Amino acid sequence: MRASRTALLTLLLLLPVASRAEQQLAVYPGAVHTRIGNELVIGGQLHRLAYFLTDDPVRKVAEHFHKQWREEGLPTTINAVGPEEFVVSSFRTREGLQRSVILRRHGNKTLGFTVLKDLWVEVKPPTAPFLALENTLLASDMVARDDGGNMQHRSLVVEGSLTEVADRLNRGLTQAGFHRVRRTDGRDGASKRVSLEFSRRGEQMVSVVSELGDGRVAVLQSWIGSDRPDGVANDVALDALRRQEAAR
Repeated sequence: MRASRTALLTLLLLLPVASRAEQQLAVYPGAVHTRIGNELVIGGQLHRLAYFLTDDPVRKVAEHFHKQWREEGLPTTINAVGPEEFVVSSFRTREGLQRSVILRRHGNKTLGFTVLKDLWVEVKPPTAPFLALENTLLASDMVARDDGGNMQHRSLVVEGSLTEVADRLNRGLTQAGFHRVRRTDGRDGASKRVSLEFSRRGEQMVSVVSELGDGRVAVLQSWIGSDRPDGVANDVALDALRRQEAAR
């Protein structure tokens, strides 16, 4: 009898976990959905994302999800954030999941982003060797995870000139043991831009610094790390690859 009770208790404890794993992203009928990454960590919480396009009007798509989720007995909200923009969300309180669809008109089509967010699980992102830049006004992090390793992005708005901030990144990453593979200077319209590529064993860092005007720059840093020695190309492999591309 005790063994039966133990088995039943174990099953009950596992049920919420199983139901969470089975939840899928919302799908709009007749539209092709494209996943964005595998599993994303935003603000310490797990997300799955995808997007789709449809010829149907924004309001029709929003009302479809609103009706579907209400018929499933889920607490559901619908908000118009603009003339051609809607956000529809439902909540599975037992599993701690939020499913949302963000909709807006894009040309003559409706663009939709479907999101599945875990409200209960807090994830500590991998430690990326991003530099703490002085005079940072704004910072935002995002993490993507897959079987090959981790990818983390940091977006910054920093006070300073393009040259000054790029030099700080160059010095800081070199001191951290990275080897600079490449520097590319270019333009994004009228604004100057510098792209810096660094690598060290099992890691790769790409930093893009762009002028914003008024003595400010935008910095986008992307870091890829892997537990496998061959998970991320090192500087030698990157150089070989570029030589192959140049020879074509």
